Amino acid sequence: MKNKPDHKLLSSLVAKKGLLGKGKKMKLIRTSSSTSECLGGGFRRVTFDPIPIDPHSIIFIPLVAAANRAVVSAGWSITGATSAWATDSFPLSADTWIINLENPTGAARLVTPYLITKRFVRKASK
Repeated sequence: MKNKPDHKLLSSLVAKKGLLGKGKKMKLIRTSSSTSECLGGGFRRVTFDPIPIDPHSIIFIPLVAAANRAVVSAGWSITGATSAWATDSFPLSADTWIINLENPTGAARLVTPYLITKRFVRKASK
């Protein structure tokens, strides 16, 4: 079962960090994973379904790990052989990674996000 991102926290983060420049619009994306691959040693790579990104826009992608998993890293690929960049990529919490991507081109494109997680075992209280 997957955790769900706290959308109020995410919206607050966007406002506090000033992630948007003047005149820029950001769209919060809901993600769903399509595949998960065991990498060994408790690590997994999750590939999310492709996400459309409009021309001249920024998308805000929260990647949430499955229950009992911690985020380690994340990445992305995008269609088209032209520029695109992450304006931010960081762990928001133990189970959520944030990627903000900008598409500076005049064409709509598809972004495929990836998330690396590790099995998280809570230690019993003494």
